[in-house]
Amino acid sequence: MAFLRHCEAQKQFADEEIERIQKRKAFISRVKEELENRLIQIFEQFAVPDRKGVKRLEGNCPSLRIQKNPDSVLVIDANLVPAAFKSAVLTMPAYVWESLLQCLSTEHRKEFEALGAELKDGTDVPGADLAFGQWRLVIA
Repeated sequence: MAFLRHCEAQKQFADEEIERIQKRKAFISRVKEELENRLIQIFEQFAVPDRKGVKRLEGNCPSLRIQKNPDSVLVIDANLVPAAFKSAVLTMPAYVWESLLQCLSTEHRKEFEALGAELKDGTDVPGADLAFGQWRLVIA
């Protein structure tokens, strides 16, 4: 009986420790994000771009630079996005997939292109938009 109480107490202790560590992780993530955002502001304000257009700061420690993330698709309402731009997960042997592709003409294969390409070409797609890349901090 005493061992069962001990096990229950250890389980409760583990649950409390998990919660404590999760809160600490969230706090550290928030501080890191705020610091990176502040450093990006400093770069935008003070760093002079080099001949490649990269803004960097050199020092006695590793150099820092900011770099743009690639553009991405922002799905606003998945229900409005036409079925032509949605994906379905289907498991099949690779040879079957290759055989299916061989049956398609080059024009029909283009229907498998990504939604991002359509948005970049200026096509209006209901329920989706193009999200331009944000700056991110790179430590070299």
